[in-house]
Amino acid sequence: MHYKTVFLSDFHLASKKAKTKPLIAFLKNNEFDNIFLVGDIIDIWRFKQAFSMNAEKQNHHMEVIERLLKLSRKGTKIHYIYGNHDEFMAKFSGHHIFGNISLSEREEYTTSSGKKFLILHGHQFDFLTKFPVSSYIYKLGDYAYELILEINDWFNWCRRMMGMRYWSISKYVKIKVKRAAQFIESFESVVIKYAKEKKYDGIVCGHLHEPKLYTVNNITYANCGCWTEKDNCTFLYEDSDGSLKLDTYAIH
Repeated sequence: MHYKTVFLSDFHLASKKAKTKPLIAFLKNNEFDNIFLVGDIIDIWRFKQAFSMNAEKQNHHMEVIERLLKLSRKGTKIHYIYGNHDEFMAKFSGHHIFGNISLSEREEYTTSSGKKFLILHGHQFDFLTKFPVSSYIYKLGDYAYELILEINDWFNWCRRMMGMRYWSISKYVKIKVKRAAQFIESFESVVIKYAKEKKYDGIVCGHLHEPKLYTVNNITYANCGCWTEKDNCTFLYEDSDGSLKLDTYAIH
């Protein structure tokens, strides 16, 4: 399929939780004019995990990067917007790297229907990443989430043996913990309020690993989701009428 523009976030490459196989298939089997990578593409917090993976898994992580570079060489414009897990990229911000790949903390995008969107990862609105003392708590919770991912695999193996459907403990806990961390207003309402104040028609973000697309008071909230959960692997794209759509990629 040919896409004019897609928005992808939260690959967490170099970490064990990255779902590289469906991601490789998605990049391989489709064509794109523009790809927005909306943060946490490389997980520098867990980069050491890459060295403990077997050669096959390491190659899968590398192939994601290779696919993106190949697309850029073929003319796809790739916009890398860094998040909190790959914030080390900030030192290169504002430069065009590798030809068709640009790097920034945020960008604007106008659809063919004339709607103007702000594109950024979303950690900028997260209280726990804004203050030094609280950042340690945030990282502790993040490592706890990684442990839950391990438990999640065993839990769903047992469910399969009993003929039951996949159910994500990790996704449920991640969403609940993230939401509990917000104070005064929820993450989504803060983001929507910010977009309205800055005269945008909507905002595209990631960070929460919860794919969502809706419009309230003429402001569109669009969250890319993530590629770390088997039941996610989601992306946003611009449809032929200029509207944004949310979809899930699954290998059949």
